[in-house]
Amino acid sequence: MLSTELADLKAYMAENPGAVIEDVARERKITPRAVLEALPEAMVRIGAGAEFGAATPTTRSSNSQAACPRAKSGAAIST
Repeated sequence: MLSTELADLKAYMAENPGAVIEDVARERKITPRAVLEALPEAMVRIGAGAEFGAATPTTRSSNSQAACPRAKSGAAIST
């Protein structure tokens, strides 16, 4: 990614921190990780899974969120 594209993405994510990561990635033809890395530093932490401890897997629809007890620990399911 060019530095101008990265700067544009960082500015976009700073202005739209609630943007859907997968949508931004698809629209810009980049990976979801690149979008996560463009979020403001205070909003994201990237590290090894063990670094974060246990996580509760969740799934979201347009206006609800529910736990998925059968999902593997640390897995996230997004729709």
